[in-house]
Amino acid sequence: MPQHCEQAHNPDSVARALEIARLRRRIAALEAGCPLQAHSDAPPAPADDGGISVRQRADDILRSRLRISELASVSSEEQLLRFTLDEAERLTGSCIGFFHYVDDDQVTLCLQMWSSNTLNNMCTAEGKGSHYPVSAAGVWVDCVRERAPVIHNDYAALPHKKGLPPGHAPVVRELVVPVIIEEKLVAIIGVGNKATPYDVEDIQTAATFAHLAWDVIRRKRAEEELRAVNQHLLASSQQLRATEQQLRASNHQLAAGVARLAEAQAIAHLGSWELDFASGQVACSEELFRIAGLEYQPAPIPFATLRAVVYAADRAAINAADAAGFSQGRDSSELEYRIIRPADGALRHIHERCRLLRNGAGEVVRAMGTALDITERKQAVEALLESRELLHAILNSIPVRVFWKDSNLKYLGCNAPFARDAGFEKPEEVVGQDDFAMGWRAEAERYRADDRAVIEGGTVRLLFEEPQTTPAGEQIHLLTSKLPLRDAGGAIVGVLGTYLDITNLKRAEEERENLRLQLFQSQKMESIGRLAGGVAHDFNNMLGVIMGYAQMALTKVAPQEPLYRPFSEILRAAERSAEIARQLLAFARRQTISPQVLDLNETVEGMLKMLRRLIGEDIELAWFPGAGLWQVKLDPVQVDQILVNLCVNARDAIGGTGVITVKTENVVFQEEECTHGGECLPGEFVLLAVTDDGCGMDQQIRERVFEPFFTTKELGRGTGLGLATVYGIVKQNNGSVQVLSAVGRGTTFKLFLPRTMERLAESESEPREEPPLGHGEVILLVEDEPVLMAMSKTMLEHLGYRVLAAGTAGEALGLYEQHRASVALLLSDVVMPEMNGRELADRMHRLAPALKILFMSGYPADRFGPLGILDEQEHFIQKPFSLQELAIKVHLLLQDKV
Repeated sequence: MPQHCEQAHNPDSVARALEIARLRRRIAALEAGCPLQAHSDAPPAPADDGGISVRQRADDILRSRLRISELASVSSEEQLLRFTLDEAERLTGSCIGFFHYVDDDQVTLCLQMWSSNTLNNMCTAEGKGSHYPVSAAGVWVDCVRERAPVIHNDYAALPHKKGLPPGHAPVVRELVVPVIIEEKLVAIIGVGNKATPYDVEDIQTAATFAHLAWDVIRRKRAEEELRAVNQHLLASSQQLRATEQQLRASNHQLAAGVARLAEAQAIAHLGSWELDFASGQVACSEELFRIAGLEYQPAPIPFATLRAVVYAADRAAINAADAAGFSQGRDSSELEYRIIRPADGALRHIHERCRLLRNGAGEVVRAMGTALDITERKQAVEALLESRELLHAILNSIPVRVFWKDSNLKYLGCNAPFARDAGFEKPEEVVGQDDFAMGWRAEAERYRADDRAVIEGGTVRLLFEEPQTTPAGEQIHLLTSKLPLRDAGGAIVGVLGTYLDITNLKRAEEERENLRLQLFQSQKMESIGRLAGGVAHDFNNMLGVIMGYAQMALTKVAPQEPLYRPFSEILRAAERSAEIARQLLAFARRQTISPQVLDLNETVEGMLKMLRRLIGEDIELAWFPGAGLWQVKLDPVQVDQILVNLCVNARDAIGGTGVITVKTENVVFQEEECTHGGECLPGEFVLLAVTDDGCGMDQQIRERVFEPFFTTKELGRGTGLGLATVYGIVKQNNGSVQVLSAVGRGTTFKLFLPRTMERLAESESEPREEPPLGHGEVILLVEDEPVLMAMSKTMLEHLGYRVLAAGTAGEALGLYEQHRASVALLLSDVVMPEMNGRELADRMHRLAPALKILFMSGYPADRFGPLGILDEQEHFIQKPFSLQELAIKVHLLLQDKV
């Protein structure tokens, strides 16, 4: 604001301007020699002691007042006070001058200014601007106590004066005048050290300057305060206009912010609400209406409308959470719940945050909150969890072990099978461990070297085999793969590995190879068996011829004749040969089992020669028969099989020179002896023991020695069926087996066969009865072996029968057609070319159902049952047969006695 404008609005400025004009007119009048007006308060100016007239002093005072008034608008308060002191000091003839303010408490003084002469020439004391109480001041404050001007013309003689501060000018005399405005002491002016005593005119002069200075200062301060107020008002006005502009901008920004907030809420699927508890109304954002599936309403809606969309099963939990928040004084809470949107019936998941707002009394008056639609996030999390659970289930279910390590070869994770292999219960226990803490410490360094090679080289190693020692000390085989483990940026951060325990697979491969070899061996043994069976069959045919002719010869020679003994030896040799053939058939599994009451000593003794040939000359066979041995009942062929298998096994265990011991004895097991395990049964048994001094067996081999196809022999040396056959025969006959063996100390097999109380069949000591003879009945003989056919024809004719002999089935049918009425019996071989005996018999039965039929073969009858050739009702005689056996069979058939 311009200065003239400011003065126009300031009454004090106007008054001061008028005062200045009045003073100027008086000064001008005085200078022109014009008398003062009658109302002038200036007395005549007589000359004073200093030669200055009263009028001159009055003129000087007027000029000083004019100068002070002029300085009021251009000088500072400090300059104004100093000029006032300097003029008061000059007009009173003083040397020092000072000006103090009195605080509002009327007991505190504040030094404002020294005169120029005082500061420059008289006084060096500090203190400008300092405050101090009236009680601490010297005699000069008597004007305050007395509230009237004080003159001390003889300062030194004052009895109650105080000392002066350092640097203070010496005081000779002083004049101090108080300034009292409206009964209030506001200032003090003082002058001192006048050459002559101070008088009343000096008081008037000092009082005039003091009041003038205080008036000017008061007005100046008022002007400055007014100016400050005006500036403040101007600034406030400008600020108000700026605030209005900012408010308008803020309103615009607020509207834009609300729009952005709504857009942001829509993007984030985040709605907001504010509930007023007094009205029960809730104000909701537009997005909250969309989330809840409600039609948007800008005005508040009942809170119950919003709560109605909450899934019924979740309402109790929400109410409980709200109640807990109120009862426990919690002002903020968050919870998850579900809603059913009325618009489409969709189920949505909501995450809500809430804050309670209270009044000054602590009562809840409002609540504010947000509702975030987390359905998609919830579904994604659930899908991720399901995916992780499925991945964990797959990793923990597959037989493949999976692991991954960091670049320091510390385990980051694994699946459950790997953790179990490592000796831990859970995969989490493996994390942070290294291979030295695993169950395979022995292989740790080798595994780590492979890992480093994969990490450093970035190479992939697939399906390589490596061994591993389990925590239990077992050696297993692994099929391992390793590849670099990379982060999202492709950098190698570790190693990922898998392995599969292929120990059982390798064992299965080995077992399969062993089984293949065993099958090959079995097939070879089967082939040998078939060959042996065929040889035995043909051998039986030849033996049949020998035995038949020898028997017929013996019927024509008396026992005392010289030829009787040779023919008897021939017959005995043939019978023993037939026994050998029977053993061959048993080996070929073509002999039926026929248990008999046996003297085990006699049976073993009959096998000794063959056993000695079987085990070789380097091994001694020692035989210790038990005295008074009880009888047993089993097939002699099975006894032969037992001895052969045990002796062969003992021979292979010795491997060089040694001794095989065979012994028998009677054994009785008591009840208490059979209660400690084992296979023995209480009762009476016959022991057959076979002992060798060979290499012996450890416990593992002993436990498996009777398993089929189990063998420790080299490839091609055994099938693993021998001892299994022995075990099967003993168990079939209700016996038991014990094995005693130790590595390097040989082996003993003890076979306990039950005692039988049946009597042993006695040997015929008297000559056999004569065979029953025929009466010329016609027998049709069918035999494809010419020699055997000739022998059989001769035997039948010797027995008194007429014989029609045929070498083939076709020839036999032709003969039958010619002699149908006379043929009484068909005696046919079973195995023949073109047509077997069964088929021939069926053809003849269709022609003559009453025809008698007798089959014969070098094979046992039970061989043909599974083939559908013969059944149990068929009549059969096995080759080689004796003349007696043939005579009895034919006779009984013809007499219908069988």
